[in-house]
Amino acid sequence: NWSNSKLRTAIIASSIASVPFLAHTFLAAEGSNTSVGVRPLEIVRYSMEKLDWEAAIEALASVGRIEAPSLAWTLAVAATLLWIVGFLGLRLVGLRGWLADLPSATPLRSTMAWFVAIGFPVALVFRIAPAETDALSRLVAQNDIVWFAATSGVVLWFWTAERLRGGVGLAAVVLLALPSTVQHFVYAGSLEPDRIGIDRVLAARAAKAISAPGDVWLDPLDRSRPSLLPYIAGRAVVYDPYVGYDYMFVGREEIDFRRHAIAQFWSSADPAYLAWVLERFDVDFVWQQGGEIGPLRGLEAMYTGDSVLLLKVHDLALVRASLAGIVTPTSIPLGGGGTPFLGTGFRRVGRARELEPGKTNLYVPRAAGRPLRLSFLVQPQPGGGAFFIDGERTEIGDSQMRTSVDLLPLESSGLHAIAIEWRGESPLEILEIRLDP
Repeated sequence: NWSNSKLRTAIIASSIASVPFLAHTFLAAEGSNTSVGVRPLEIVRYSMEKLDWEAAIEALASVGRIEAPSLAWTLAVAATLLWIVGFLGLRLVGLRGWLADLPSATPLRSTMAWFVAIGFPVALVFRIAPAETDALSRLVAQNDIVWFAATSGVVLWFWTAERLRGGVGLAAVVLLALPSTVQHFVYAGSLEPDRIGIDRVLAARAAKAISAPGDVWLDPLDRSRPSLLPYIAGRAVVYDPYVGYDYMFVGREEIDFRRHAIAQFWSSADPAYLAWVLERFDVDFVWQQGGEIGPLRGLEAMYTGDSVLLLKVHDLALVRASLAGIVTPTSIPLGGGGTPFLGTGFRRVGRARELEPGKTNLYVPRAAGRPLRLSFLVQPQPGGGAFFIDGERTEIGDSQMRTSVDLLPLESSGLHAIAIEWRGESPLEILEIRLDP
């Protein structure tokens, strides 16, 4: 009741105290890849999608444009109430005790009560997610604001436990929690384990023993599982295939750049490029498996297993001596060998590549001070379209054509991410990519 002076004082004090934290959250997102914005009831819509309630999904997607009273408004409210009831479950019985403690004179109980009170409204109104969501899955680009509700819900269990004392409370917990618990373990038991060879596990333990916590490792790309080094050895890696939340803090552009840089490291025989990768990412150790590093001085073997070789970058001066003269390929392979050079959107079709409409990058190793001419041989497209290479536009007509652009010299050697964009109604078929002096 707003007439309750203690409650009124608590609301005003909590609101004022929350302002600096909310301001810090929004300001910290500026200049990063984290987007903080207003997106009412988005997490409710996620749940309705799981239930396939199409009418509610459409209503929730239009929140902010609904003119009350209307059927859409009613559906949005009903879906939100359903979400709250489903989310809280048994904790609903603790709501009365929680409300009573909002104006409590006991600091701990009042603080806990307001912690719960703040979490749910914030979760229902705001969105925290990667700013770059194009081409990201729903799992990767999910709204992490839900954790505000999750943590508030954990604290709400204290009032629930107070309310459910005795045999009735225990029976209610067992009745509601047991089915989902059994389902979880039955499902988990039906999954095949991801078996990791003992040689790799021993190598990861050796990596921990021979390196310091602040050292950076470079290991091969493995699309099927995360890198072992962060999880077994507790060591940082240049790139981990399990990027997940990394998109929130690093940005897709940097993650894609690292993935292609490392893919080319393991497929290149150019010592200048190999040395550039080690210096660019401040690599201290290299995990070599299933292949060999090209000719490069300055590496020392520290551990040898059946299939794993651990190398230390022991002489950075020797590594830097190999930096001069990075070699640029004269053509980019369009088969499997071209994957390290071609960004997202270049789809392999036979001996050619199809470029989906949208933006991507071409990743090319280049030496400093050397101009290049980049050219594409493309097939005609029904309806035509606009093809952009490094910002320069070319109109694609009805006949096979070669389009090219002169790339200006770089100030420093390294991997060059060249912006590519195709604006057309259908994919653009690419027959050849050349790089000439």
